[in-house]
Parts: sequence; C-alpha cells; structure tokens
Amino acid sequence: AWRLCEALWRSNALNLNAFTCIQNQYSLLNRWEIEPDLVPLSQKYGLGITVYSPLAIGLLTGRFRRGQLPPAGTPWSDNAHHRAHFEMMMNDKADGIVEALINIGHAHGKTPSQVAIAWLLDHAEVSSIIIGPDSPEHVDDALGATGWQLAHEERTALDVLSRVDAPLKMA
Repeated sequence: AWRLCEALWRSNALNLNAFTCIQNQYSLLNRWEIEPDLVPLSQKYGLGITVYSPLAIGLLTGRFRRGQLPPAGTPWSDNAHHRAHFEMMMNDKADGIVEALINIGHAHGKTPSQVAIAWLLDHAEVSSIIIGPDSPEHVDDALGATGWQLAHEERTALDVLSRVDAPLKMA
C-alpha cells in the first residue's frame, strides 16, 4: 500500500498520469493481501480493483476437500509446488468455507464457484474479476455467478468464515 501511495504522490508531483486501477489476488481464501491496506487506499483515491484467482486455483470449486487427495489433472495434483502446499491450504478454515459455498449453492441452484464469484461481485470496490477459465465449461460456470445476489445473511456468513484474523499486537 505504501508503494502505491508513493506512486500516486509521485505522479501528482510530476504531473503524470496516475494509476487508476490495481490488480491483486483476492478470494475467500485470500483476503489478507488487500483488505487491510489496499482496499481502503483504493477507496480513498478512487482506484478500481481488478482481482484474479477468485477461486484460489480451484480450491473454492467444491472439488477439493480437506483430507482428500486433489483430483488428477488439476494444478494441485499435477504441479509439485502446489501439491506441496495443498494440505496447508486446505485447512479446517478453508474446508469450512468450501462447505458453506456448497450449502449456499444448493439453496440457490448454483455451484460453489458461482457463489464464490458472487461474493466478490458483492464488493463495490471490485471493478472486475479475471476468472482464468481452463475450458469453455468453466466460462459458462463463472457466468452463472451473475444475475443473482447473495442474501445478506449468506454474505455475512462467508465474511465471518473467511475473515482476516487481526495481527498479534505487542504489549
């Protein structure tokens, strides 16, 4: 955030075009990267936010569950780096989020992916989402996130389950 603020200051001081948008990873499994500092800074200076990896490399699709091996043919099974981090990523908190996505999806006739993307679309600060589909079916699925909204209680439940824990404070 401080680098973005410095870039905005420098562009202003030098009478240059300023940034109008930032692009960051953002999902129910990765809120910590932008919410504490970048979102408030973007809101203050009117910057759009483009997000990528809204499904956390597929972890929010419902295909991956804690205690199970990742399905063959997925980045989590075919990529050594991701395979090494799969168990760490699919912790109890992540599995609880996936379970909530599945349950909310069932209530609306939607997939967990569609619910996860709808959660992002419900954020006024998000200007656009890079979905990164691997197939035409993934595009069709992602498009099912539009045309409906999460109920307030559903959004709140997902917010609570995925909240960014406050950092430890030194005495």
